[in-house]
Amino acid sequence: MFSKNKKSNYDFSGKKFEIKIFGTGCAKCDKLEKNVQNIVDKYNIEAVTEHVTDIKEILSAGVISTPGLMINGKLISTSKVLNERELLKKLSESLDV
Repeated sequence: MFSKNKKSNYDFSGKKFEIKIFGTGCAKCDKLEKNVQNIVDKYNIEAVTEHVTDIKEILSAGVISTPGLMINGKLISTSKVLNERELLKKLSESLDV
C-alpha cells in the first residue's frame, strides 16, 4: 500500500482501483498504459489494470478518440496521454465520488 510519500500529497493506502486503458495499440495508447503502470508500481497502488483493444468495447465505453482512461467504471479522459501528476490527481478525484 502507498502511504504518504515525500514526493506526493496523495494517500491511496487501503484503496483499490480498476483502471482500463482503451486503445487499439497505437503509440499514445501504449504510452498511457506505461504511465499508469509506472505510477501503480512507484506508489504501490493496489490496482487491476487492463488495456482494452477491442474496437467494439472501446466504442461501447464511450471512447471516441483514443487513448481512453477509465477508473472504477467512470470514463476519466479521452484522446490524451496523462502524465504522472495528472494520473495521481485523477486517481485521487475518483475517491471523492
